[in-house]
Amino acid sequence: MPKFIDLTGHKIGRLTVSYRAENNKYGNTMWHCVCDCGNEKDVLSSTLLSGHAKSCGCYKTEHLKSQSRRAMNTKHGESFTRLYRIWAGMIYRCMNPNSKDYPDYGGRGITVCREWRESYIKFRDWAKASGYEDRLTVDRKDNDRGYSADNCRWATAAQQCENRRPARRKRCECNECR
Repeated sequence: MPKFIDLTGHKIGRLTVSYRAENNKYGNTMWHCVCDCGNEKDVLSSTLLSGHAKSCGCYKTEHLKSQSRRAMNTKHGESFTRLYRIWAGMIYRCMNPNSKDYPDYGGRGITVCREWRESYIKFRDWAKASGYEDRLTVDRKDNDRGYSADNCRWATAAQQCENRRPARRKRCECNECR
């Protein structure tokens, strides 16, 4: 059995340990803590010792609010829109080798034109002028060329299926097929 560690009085993150609380229903040691924000919370001993508990939950809430504020302070204020996600996804799969889709896009030479890559606003303006609707997705007319105003359109899922490059079949390497 591990040695008991008295955490009374210790400050961990924003939490100050007040006293040992009742064990939880699984028999694990709990500590009653007071957060810097004034909230009180019982926290698992292992969570405190590992450093995973930093606050009563107020830190996460503050962090999410600051992220939202930062996004709302962008020039366009559209960071949470579907159109913005389409733009960001297009750039991600073409530019980031860590993307699972990179081999089918950036890995085979598909690029995003400089104008769109550097400005969501220019992409948005093209999208709205070209018939963007929430039910449509961006589609390249010629699948061997990159994303640009002259090669893209807004298409339904059915139209996109008709405009796919053929699947490459791997040649079977088993002894029966040789």
